[in-house]
Amino acid sequence: RVLFPISSLVLLDSYAEQDGEPLRATAIPGPDLLAGLGIDGDADAELGIVAPTSADELVSDVERIVPALSADRVRALLAAAEHNASLLHAHTPARFSGDVLFFTAAGANAGSAAADSWSEFVAGRVHNHDVDCTHWQMCTRSALEVIGPLVGDYLGRAVMVSGDGQRLEIDG
Repeated sequence: RVLFPISSLVLLDSYAEQDGEPLRATAIPGPDLLAGLGIDGDADAELGIVAPTSADELVSDVERIVPALSADRVRALLAAAEHNASLLHAHTPARFSGDVLFFTAAGANAGSAAADSWSEFVAGRVHNHDVDCTHWQMCTRSALEVIGPLVGDYLGRAVMVSGDGQRLEIDG
């Protein structure tokens, strides 16, 4: 392992270790999948439950619903998600010497099981905050409006929401 100094650690709705076999693709609500691709809004209501066997249909639906996302881009995002899941399954975290700021997607799984899974890998405290969203929605605008200011406070910097409400910026 190559070790680098880490002064702050923020985790979004993740478990320290994955038990059993790597995650297999399962059917998920279309809105959650679109949120995972960074698409937020009313367009997601057009998709129902998305099964792994309907990936090609999903790609064409996403391209139709959000023209700015090409089929190639959607395929690349899905491939990256699959690759990241395999990396996560094979990884065992090292011990972190400080505190951790943790965000639990409380929309479907209220509680602190994910945050608690990090306690043996963290010398300090795991500060858990519930966010009213699903795991897939952790990086949507509404979730980041909750997460951003808390991260800013944790880092000791001011967080600014732009006048148009489109961006969160950490100042400093």
